[in-house]
Amino acid sequence: MNREDERQAKRARKLIEQRDKLIATCRPLLPPGIEIVRAFPCRRTKGPTPQPTWGDQDRGVLVARDAIYVVALTGFRGRAKEVVGALPLRPFEPLEVINFSTSGVHAQFTLIGERHFVRELFIGEVRTANRLMAEGVLGSTAPPRQ
Repeated sequence: MNREDERQAKRARKLIEQRDKLIATCRPLLPPGIEIVRAFPCRRTKGPTPQPTWGDQDRGVLVARDAIYVVALTGFRGRAKEVVGALPLRPFEPLEVINFSTSGVHAQFTLIGERHFVRELFIGEVRTANRLMAEGVLGSTAPPRQ
């Protein structure tokens, strides 16, 4: 395995670990028995960049077969605080990828009427969720299309 392959494998492990931790943290606040298809952390911000400012809030976005759940996270370890929204399934649009010189690549989208940023590591999760919603895979108990 070359260095690039090792780097990609490490990145994939990190994504899976963080996603699984987010799901485990938020699950007690969600309706019992829902199937979470995609999950990613993001930051609601009042400023034009993902740099933390007063009034920002870290959130977890969990895409299930029936809805999108937005959970407020609190504390250094990102404990789930409360469900701030349960939305109908619809793509995160517009999804704009921006390279900030101070904080790297982030994707920006609007959710619950507020600006949110997601780190580069999770942009693929957002795009996959968008694709699944656009294809109509979610919103039913039908198995995903191949």
